Amino acid sequence: MARGRRTPGEKRRRWLLGGIVAAIILDVVLVGVAVAGGAGARDEGRLVASTPGTTPSGSAAPSAAPEATPSPTAIAASIGEVPTRLLSVVDDETAYRATVAACSATPAVLEKTTDGGATWTSSPVVADDGLSSLLRLNAVDSAQVDMVGWTPTSCAVGFTATYTSGLAFGDYPDRLAGAWYRSPTAPNAVHAPGTTTEVTVPCDLVLSVAANGFTGASVLCGDGSVLTTADGGATWATLAVVPGASDVTIADGATQVARVGQASCAGVEVSTSPVDADPGDALTAVCVPVTATVGSDVAISARSQDVWVWVDGATVRSLDGGATWLD
Repeated sequence: MARGRRTPGEKRRRWLLGGIVAAIILDVVLVGVAVAGGAGARDEGRLVASTPGTTPSGSAAPSAAPEATPSPTAIAASIGEVPTRLLSVVDDETAYRATVAACSATPAVLEKTTDGGATWTSSPVVADDGLSSLLRLNAVDSAQVDMVGWTPTSCAVGFTATYTSGLAFGDYPDRLAGAWYRSPTAPNAVHAPGTTTEVTVPCDLVLSVAANGFTGASVLCGDGSVLTTADGGATWATLAVVPGASDVTIADGATQVARVGQASCAGVEVSTSPVDADPGDALTAVCVPVTATVGSDVAISARSQDVWVWVDGATVRSLDGGATWLD
């Protein structure tokens, strides 16, 4: 019996059936390719994770980029002529200290004593940035110490603090604007809290800065001049001139400076200007009985009636404002 002619509807059904079969075959082929490709394939915009520890065929394993080694940078205006020691007292038994150096890749070292200076423990000032050397050291209490100095990577000025007696450190760049410290580049300038630019001090070289609140400070200059400000550095007055002095501190409003090499004192001479002293008034001087020679770098720090002096390998203390001294 002869076959009849296919109707147009039958032809369309045959074409549709063929198209479906072809699509199924194509889909199977694509799935096989994806499986064979393995790691690195993308699934609807999402990267399919590679198997840990494997590298896709035909590509080299990525190598770790070498860490940049900061080149040591000396800032001449801050090194060589200024004191190389920083000291900050907490009470009669506790204090912190550090030495000053040029900016480098090596972290600064913070030291702490809790036995009047008989022994010291040290901690490298390491944080995300950390510091390689210090411009300012301020012990807020036994556990908290604020520091201003150079960051190791860029030699920019940074603010780092510890709240755990040196067990851990953190960077606090937002607090830098509220700190007093010597300029790292200009020998006759300081940074005062609340200022966006450094404040020029009327002397050739700033050796040391002692803060007296947010707007007050005493500055020791290279010629022995002790200058004070009560308005954030807008104006300055000469409190006294103490030739050869190397450090200044303030406690309870009284300013004290330390120096060595005086004929009348074989140790360290500490001169005090009372709170109510007028500029030019004579300072009260006492001789600290400790071995010191001309050229010895001396640091002084005071809080209330506790006064500490660090010179050469010795640390001595006074618990009565400098009237008597303990070694």
